[in-house]
Amino acid sequence: MVKEVCHHFKAAENNPYHLQLSAAKPSSKIQNFQQPTSQLHSFNKFEGLIPASLGNLTLLTALDLSFNNFIGQVPKSLSNLGKFTNLSPGNNSLFGPIPDVFGDLSKLIYLDLSSNNFSGPLPPSAFNLTRLSVSDFSENQLDGQIPIQNSRNLQYLDVSSNTISGQITRHETELWSKLYFLNLSHNSFTSFEQNPSMINLQYLDLRTNLLQGPLPFVPPSMIVLSVANNKLSRLIPSWFCSLTSVQYLEAFNNSLSGPITQCLRNFS
Repeated sequence: MVKEVCHHFKAAENNPYHLQLSAAKPSSKIQNFQQPTSQLHSFNKFEGLIPASLGNLTLLTALDLSFNNFIGQVPKSLSNLGKFTNLSPGNNSLFGPIPDVFGDLSKLIYLDLSSNNFSGPLPPSAFNLTRLSVSDFSENQLDGQIPIQNSRNLQYLDVSSNTISGQITRHETELWSKLYFLNLSHNSFTSFEQNPSMINLQYLDLRTNLLQGPLPFVPPSMIVLSVANNKLSRLIPSWFCSLTSVQYLEAFNNSLSGPITQCLRNFS
């Protein structure tokens, strides 16, 4: 689930084009919706399939289906909702591949597909949205690699707790210059090279992967850094002492070497 730090990306409750179907009251199924002309705001706990008829609500700008008991796959008809800025079917029991339909949702800002049972690769079109700020695919069964394309406004990315693999190169991370939160933990990445342009990064979680080689460079602005449970080796680099803003740091279960006592006085 997208963390509270991103709550300001949520659509306003009084928006007549925001359909919220989250939270908990007696369970029920949803069938066919009519085009909304006033606020549709519900606090029911729905179950069953997400109806394809939701794709007929072309005036919607936000759809919150989180924390329900939906099963099945995401209907491809959601690609009809070209005015979407917010799509959140997180925390359900959805499964199967994520349909690669995000190319038609060019206004999307907030995307949360976390805590489901999705499998297969990450959809490339979801990483080619120039307005997207928040993207959460965590806690699924996704595999393959991150299809880094044109996500120049992405600020928050979480793909943790999947089986995603491969290398993240310096050239690829150049497209993530606005990221301040990046969670790649509990996957099978073998390499992470941060581009110097990622000066806004404050939270980086790389723990429990297959990272090899030296400790990845991070900017001095880093607040949270975790590289625990990897295969990192070699000497602790000199730039490590410049992390004066760090508040949480873990690097255990690696093969790093060298003294760090001279750095401790720099940490608050």
